[in-house]
Amino acid sequence: MKVVFVQWTAPYFQREQSAGYNKEKLNEVTHFELLDYEQEFQKLSALKAKKHVGETILYTDTHGLAYLKSVGMVEYYDSINTTLLDSLDYDNIAGKYWTTGKSYVISQIKGPFIFCDLDLYINERVDVDSLSKYDLIHNQWELERSKFYVDDKLPNLNLPYSYSNMLYPNTSFLYINNSELQKEYWKLHKAVIEGNNFDPKDECLWLLADQGILGYAARHLKCKIGTLEKDIFISETNFNQEDLKYGAIPKYLPGNENDHIKINYHHIWLTKRLIRTNSKLRKEFIQITKAQISEFTKSTLI
Repeated sequence: MKVVFVQWTAPYFQREQSAGYNKEKLNEVTHFELLDYEQEFQKLSALKAKKHVGETILYTDTHGLAYLKSVGMVEYYDSINTTLLDSLDYDNIAGKYWTTGKSYVISQIKGPFIFCDLDLYINERVDVDSLSKYDLIHNQWELERSKFYVDDKLPNLNLPYSYSNMLYPNTSFLYINNSELQKEYWKLHKAVIEGNNFDPKDECLWLLADQGILGYAARHLKCKIGTLEKDIFISETNFNQEDLKYGAIPKYLPGNENDHIKINYHHIWLTKRLIRTNSKLRKEFIQITKAQISEFTKSTLI
């Protein structure tokens, strides 16, 4: 089983279009560059994927490959492909739809495969044969709220179909084994990024184009779906557990325990913002991750 990673550099050159977390991160660099902590978690993610799953392939572009060579990171992947993303002609909207490179890759390559975000670790051997009965496996279902709520905009989007009041699949981890799903996903993605005139700073649209429409496509095709997590993540919630007794919305709600896939993994995810902004935490994270990389490398050589 191959594990696919994607690193599209075009958003770094269209930073004026970006908003939210992506804008905060892009403002810390002047060109395409991986911050110190990003380099370390990306290395460890690739190493763990190779050990616990199989062949690792990074899809990037010419700018990305040149940078990875300059910082000595090419060796962490079995192969690197620049042809696919160099052919993607959406650089003009890359700042706004900064996951389009990822959507393009996972819709174009031959399955079955596992896709991982660059900050996701697979911690134990994966029984890949057990995944084959599914068309799609993703990290978790999510209920999008506040700035990520999109239902009021759906009637004005150029989509052939949509579903209101629907959960989104988190795409930090994907197992895809259905070529029709891939085709449908890219068709809907293109419809979102090409067919609307909403404010470029409206964050709900990039999330719809990345995650929401994958859920629409899977539902439309009646795919067999599994998840790594049983519970449903609620976005934009109050994380103070003390307030739950007063009716605050919790971070997670119980979901469907059927089709729960047991894979030992860790997604850094929202913690990246804390690592980036807290110098002490950032230093500690880098030290710990470098030590893990060193130990991991030694163990694979024995």
